[in-house]
Amino acid sequence: MVDLGCAPGSWSQVAAERIGSRGLVVGVDLLPVRPFAESEEGRKLATIQMIQGDFLDPRVGDQVRAVLEASMPMARRRVQVDTVLSDMMSNTTGVRIRDIESSLELCGAALSFCKEILKT
Repeated sequence: MVDLGCAPGSWSQVAAERIGSRGLVVGVDLLPVRPFAESEEGRKLATIQMIQGDFLDPRVGDQVRAVLEASMPMARRRVQVDTVLSDMMSNTTGVRIRDIESSLELCGAALSFCKEILKT
């Protein structure tokens, strides 16, 4: 599972609890996210890997793919995930058209990523 715009980490933690100890959650955000090791109920969580960076930077997408590839069996060729969450939002400037364009750019990047990485 990939969580785009994951800070402060709440959705990643919920996903990690739901997935359980055999899964992987990769979170991406410009802001740092504090680590968490177990659920409030004491259950084991999925492995959680946080990447701090701008998702619009292609190198960050490459980092996400690299983390996912490292967790996959060698026999699989294409990295695919079951779920992509996106809570990304650009900082607003107060300039309506600029804010709309920034938001659309993030939506487009998330959609492109989903088309590539989601299982069919």
